[in-house]
Amino acid sequence: MKTSLLISVIILQSLYAAFSLPLETKSIELVERECKDNRDDCNWIANNHYDVPKYCWAHRNDAFIKDCPKYCGFCKQPAPPQVFECEDTRDDCSWIAEHNNDVAAYCDRHRNDAFIKKCQKTCGFCKAPAPPIVCEDTRSDCDWINRNGENKESYCARNRNDPAVRECAKTCGFCKAPAPPEIITCEDTRDDCSWIAEHNDDVAAYCDRHRNDAFIKQCQRTCGYCKAPAPPKLACEDTRRDCDTINHIGEPKTTYCARNRNDPAVRECAKTCGFC
Repeated sequence: MKTSLLISVIILQSLYAAFSLPLETKSIELVERECKDNRDDCNWIANNHYDVPKYCWAHRNDAFIKDCPKYCGFCKQPAPPQVFECEDTRDDCSWIAEHNNDVAAYCDRHRNDAFIKKCQKTCGFCKAPAPPIVCEDTRSDCDWINRNGENKESYCARNRNDPAVRECAKTCGFCKAPAPPEIITCEDTRDDCSWIAEHNDDVAAYCDRHRNDAFIKQCQRTCGYCKAPAPPKLACEDTRRDCDTINHIGEPKTTYCARNRNDPAVRECAKTCGFC
């Protein structure tokens, strides 16, 4: 009995000693993962594809693209989408769809009516505000672009797909706000143009038959005669300074340009080659 008790005491003492020993602890340091490319030939993307972001996104599951996260711009968390709320401000806007087969046409014809102005969502007139334009360089050494001995605009345009250049958006002027679209003001100049739709199933046909009537000429919007002006022609420029050599190669310029149209150096001489 005494022997059993002694053995039990020894076992308990051993267990106590074991669990009382100080445990060796190691601090775990959380290191923020660096975002970098894992291969040296990521610039192959820009050399073979004009739209780098589009190509990267389309092939984001490819092993090659996964090794080029920095080049493809996958390292930054995108900003959350802007929430834009547009609601009808009256409860009976459903009347429009219940009594008109073509809601868009009805809303457009009565756009200036007080009722329609309070049914913006039903009529599809909601437009999200333009997002603010934030233009910044994301690296601190962009001033080298001003000192590289080449015209800044030409250099930036020629190397637009280079990650280092893309990170100098402000210096290169890549994020200038586009000119606001021209607002086309085309309105009916009389209040009873709705008579046309109320008394004719085919508004377009009626307006066309009576196109020269004074009444129709004053109902341009109702009749769908409003036309936006043609968009301005795009500027056509060479993006490198040595394009004049094409004029002195001993071969007709048009032949040379057509034969080498897919050559990046030739594409950068769009004005000289007459590509635009």
